Amino acid sequence: MEIPEFTDQGSQVSLINENASQRLRLPRRKVNAVVSGVGTALGNCKGLITIECKSIHSDFAFETEALVMKKLINNLPNSTLQSTTWDYLQNLKLADPEYNVPGPIDILLSADIYSKIIDEGVLRRHPNSPVAQLTKLGWILSGNVKTLNCLVTLNELDTLTKFWKTEDITNQDQLTDTENFCEQRYKETTERLTTGQYVVKMPLKRDIAEKLGKTKPQAIAQFM
Repeated sequence: MEIPEFTDQGSQVSLINENASQRLRLPRRKVNAVVSGVGTALGNCKGLITIECKSIHSDFAFETEALVMKKLINNLPNSTLQSTTWDYLQNLKLADPEYNVPGPIDILLSADIYSKIIDEGVLRRHPNSPVAQLTKLGWILSGNVKTLNCLVTLNELDTLTKFWKTEDITNQDQLTDTENFCEQRYKETTERLTTGQYVVKMPLKRDIAEKLGKTKPQAIAQFM
């Protein structure tokens, strides 16, 4: 089964998305882990599987463990690349023959895999064209490619003015007693779990319990 892969020289672990994992129907082992990206957490993994990857051009194959994630990254590339001017790539056996067409990335191979598959052979042209690197899976491409994406947004001046007024940050000195109480409540009761999630108690008003009274019997009666 052909599944799109992507090598990341900065990744410490190999990852596979949930959809590809289910298509492969491989046995899954339970594991507790949180995978973090650049400044943010990608989420909790949903298990660990062992996958075998094989070149489409030769008998070269390898095994690796991959953490199962709900989603990896968005489609790559972001838009279709015009490769007609890159004549030096025409006769290469590429690891991904459809590299210029946007598509999902199902597997992210870690840096240790990259070091195992890298081979001698580099082709490069001008700065705005891809660099081709030979690997045991075929030629892979990287580098800077110029693309033009133009997004135009029209807004009325009055709408923008209202937006900035709405998004204006309130001065901390102008907080009301209720807001100060709520902020203090968060500071005193907020804690972070080992999973990376935050837990905080509900900021109920001081006298709300007395005003509400005992509502549990009425709530149970309505539920029943």
